[in-house]
Amino acid sequence: MPSSFSLSSRRLKIPQDIGVHLQEVGREYGTTTGRRRRCGWLDLVVLKHSQMINGYDSYNITKLDILDQLPEIKVAVKYKVDGKELEGFPGKLLLSHSHPCITR
Repeated sequence: MPSSFSLSSRRLKIPQDIGVHLQEVGREYGTTTGRRRRCGWLDLVVLKHSQMINGYDSYNITKLDILDQLPEIKVAVKYKVDGKELEGFPGKLLLSHSHPCITR
């Protein structure tokens, strides 16, 4: 359940009822401001790109007990631009023109 303000996460937006559930049960509030955090579905393309750049070899996925309460969890597995599948993360120039392909 990534909390982010990136363009990518805005397009992986969660329906409001699920978002409120994640915010309330998962306590997704800003420490300083107390504002609700924006939550989006997991973007595996961004995760893979981040791993390639930063070189880490493990992940820590938290709040599985919160996600377990949902009927389904969606993840982005690839991006497309003009109907054509990209081989990796679209980059800043293509990101605004690309569309994430989400699977359940």
